[in-house]
Amino acid sequence: AWDLGTYRPLMTLVGHSHAVKAMACDPRLAYLYSASDDKEVKCWDMTSNRVFRTYHGHQAGIYSLKYHADLDVLISGSRDCSVRVWDTRTAKEVIRFNGHQHSVTSIETAATSPQIVTGSMDATIRLWDIRTQKCQDVLTHHSR
Repeated sequence: AWDLGTYRPLMTLVGHSHAVKAMACDPRLAYLYSASDDKEVKCWDMTSNRVFRTYHGHQAGIYSLKYHADLDVLISGSRDCSVRVWDTRTAKEVIRFNGHQHSVTSIETAATSPQIVTGSMDATIRLWDIRTQKCQDVLTHHSR
């Protein structure tokens, strides 16, 4: 965290063994989530500056991360080509979406929607539905 007035760090969070690639916040609980090339997502309690939970499951580095406040889930995308949905209370994977052929580099959601949109280095955008646990559409008119 940084002091934007002085441009100095307020704290340094140490816990990943490789580069941090993505972050997401749950402002209601003062949690910061970090995703890394070490294949882990860490949940930091910003009131104590300590790791509160660690999420394990990806087989390669994690490049994208999104917190969905309405559903209280964390969504991660990885170099292992998967998109995983995590229960934030238990750190357990509840859904795994497969379909991308390359690293998942971006994730977007809408506040009240159970849909996830992911972008990948395979030049596709996929629309997933958490309720049906299926891919609803694939946009393919991008070139590498």
